[in-house]
Amino acid sequence: MVGSERCSRGKLLELEQLFLSAILACLAVLLADEMSKAT
Repeated sequence: MVGSERCSRGKLLELEQLFLSAILACLAVLLADEMSKAT
C-alpha cells in the first residue's frame, strides 16, 4: 500500500516538472517574440 502511494506521488511530481518546463518554454517563446518586436 505504501509502495503504490509513493509510486503515484513520483508520477505526480514528474507531471508537475513537465508542466513547469512547458510553461517556462512558453514564457521563453513569448519573451523572445517581444524582444524581436522591440528591435
